[in-house]
Amino acid sequence: MVSSPRFSFSALLLACSVGASTSASGQQPPPARDTTNAGRTVQHLAPQRISGTRLAPADSASRSVAAHVDVVSSADLRRVGPSPAAVAQALSGLTGVSVFDDQGTRAQPTMDLRGWTLSPVVGVPQGVSVFLDGVRINEADAQEVNFDLVPAEAIASTSLIRGPIALYGKNTLAGAVLLTTRRGDEAPPIDAGISTGRFGYREGHLVAGGVTPSSLGGLDALVLARGSEESGFRDYTPATTRLLFANIGRRSAKPEGSDVALSLLYAHDRVYQAGSLPESRLRVDPRENYTPGDFFAPDLFHGALRGTFPLGTASLRGNVFVRRVRSEQFNVNIDAPSSRAHVDATSPGTTFELDFPASFAALTIGAEASHDLVRYRVASELTASAPTPPADCDANGLCENARVITDNGALFGQLVVPLLRSDPGDVAAARLGLTIAARADYVRTVIHDLRDPENDGSATFRRGSPRAALNYRAARGGAYVAINTAFRTPAALELACADEQAPCVLPFSLGDDPPLAPVTVTSSEAGGSWSPQPWLATDLSVYRSLVRNEIVFAASSRTAGYFRNIPRTTRQGLELGVRAERRRPGTTLRAFGQYALVDARYESSVQLASALPDEPVVKPGDRLPLSPLHRGSVGVGATVASRIAIVDAELRVRGTSSQLLRGDEANTQPPLPGYALAAAHLSLRRDRIALGLDVDNLLGNRFATFGTFAPDPLAAASSAEPPIARFVTPGYPRSLTLSLSATW
Repeated sequence: MVSSPRFSFSALLLACSVGASTSASGQQPPPARDTTNAGRTVQHLAPQRISGTRLAPADSASRSVAAHVDVVSSADLRRVGPSPAAVAQALSGLTGVSVFDDQGTRAQPTMDLRGWTLSPVVGVPQGVSVFLDGVRINEADAQEVNFDLVPAEAIASTSLIRGPIALYGKNTLAGAVLLTTRRGDEAPPIDAGISTGRFGYREGHLVAGGVTPSSLGGLDALVLARGSEESGFRDYTPATTRLLFANIGRRSAKPEGSDVALSLLYAHDRVYQAGSLPESRLRVDPRENYTPGDFFAPDLFHGALRGTFPLGTASLRGNVFVRRVRSEQFNVNIDAPSSRAHVDATSPGTTFELDFPASFAALTIGAEASHDLVRYRVASELTASAPTPPADCDANGLCENARVITDNGALFGQLVVPLLRSDPGDVAAARLGLTIAARADYVRTVIHDLRDPENDGSATFRRGSPRAALNYRAARGGAYVAINTAFRTPAALELACADEQAPCVLPFSLGDDPPLAPVTVTSSEAGGSWSPQPWLATDLSVYRSLVRNEIVFAASSRTAGYFRNIPRTTRQGLELGVRAERRRPGTTLRAFGQYALVDARYESSVQLASALPDEPVVKPGDRLPLSPLHRGSVGVGATVASRIAIVDAELRVRGTSSQLLRGDEANTQPPLPGYALAAAHLSLRRDRIALGLDVDNLLGNRFATFGTFAPDPLAAASSAEPPIARFVTPGYPRSLTLSLSATW
């Protein structure tokens, strides 16, 4: 069976398968040292006052973690320009983060952080957790994240916390992204904007916010409506997004009073995907769509009630939520039936945590629970080249009908003890602090095959994950060392295809296979920051992560395989940043430079899945595909205020080294070449009106960010075996976006 090479094989198992804020004392914590990195705030080694581990706002939660933390403000987010996935685009400018496109649409980028993936592709192992106001938005079916469903215009702050921080739960192997939304009292009464750009891009949004009089309850409210359309760079790749978001809350008038807010989010997108092209066709026309008609259409409802309440000297934070995503994925196959997958995932849950302040320490304890119910229905659709359904499908073409139930529960705690401080009565003043944290998780997954109950099965995982860190603060910087642990449970698709004696082919069936072990990570990390001058700041972090039982797809033949654990892999590297900002009356000048080394390697021998014939065994020391070894960026910017307007301009250049194609785990094939891209931002604001121009790929470079190996049936004679080709996804060419916005 030959399918569109848009997906990795593991992604095909679903998409194409047809078978199986306030501190503990109530006071606002002292601000961390802020520096600017292309407009982004980087916060390191901040005061040790504990401000929560899961539910505090993104900027204050980052202050309680001795780790490498970047904070992107709402103003920084606007600086990257309007985009269907603006949050991912903003994160791509941070140290060590690379973004690639394997779907052929800019609405669904994949992010790589420290050799781990955060992707919208189902079946790709995920390694980064994402939270919206404390609620995990990694989807229940496979922990993927769809950045096009994030209300970017309502985001107040975004924190990227690097490292396997166990307190943020399963799958936090490389880090966590914390998104905090704005409230009605933090936004202008009206903020409206329209944008237009190349390839038919059109976008409009309206944000309205305010506070009702005290006689009407003193409620604060924010409402966002957003929509975008584009025809796409590639042929037959239009994308339509629609999103509504509301935040309604009430803050107590007392400084240490309660704060309650209700968030509601609805989104409906329809994104057509071009995927990869054989290199021979790419050279002729990079806009070609190899299998026109592929699309992804999610429908999201997200509701969350959250609050903070004083309990004497302690404070309680909590939330209750429900998230439901119904999606349709259609995949066109060339010489096999096409497939249409419907996935309905519903996840109610809750999280609570208590802060206990004391003069000698600060303690946070908490618990969370969620119940995931996912329904899979996958059907084949016959074509002229494939007039018969796969053998495991019924007469109506239904090939998979399954229900997966996952129960998640956890207890966590964190203790911060000052070892050396200038103020004996203030934990936040600690010059040297010790952080001890731990989390205990329980995960149970039950698979019900509604077509064949004999395939029913279940798996249960229990895991404890500790963390310890030392944090030193000085007048011009500081340093930290940390030992972190985290784990990832196998997804249902991996559990259902884990039997070496019964490898999965397409089609396959969800069933009760031998259980996989959870992925575990133990990481040692050290970092520091130094500001030799008030206008200059540097930071450096180094890390090494030992990964046990990483889950990969192992090949038993060219057309079949199974998921298995690899005993050992490693990730190690360093992250370096330098930032400068000089302020003068009416003018601010800034410059930055970043470099990251990300060395991700296999440390065990195994035969992995590949379309390449006679692909050798992966050996210890072979590098992981699609993870560039070197990543860096430089940039300069200026903000000038005159009597006429405020002008902000910035020029950025980012680049990555070469990277191996997926399917070349044995490192035998030529890699994708490295590339460098320039981008420019220019905005003019006068009173309440602003005009912006954003240019991506300023020099119009031709490059590719993703590659894999797959059969190319369009290059084969009617009776010949399709040849194996290098399929790559072309990067977006030069694009210009013009924006007009107004606030009043």
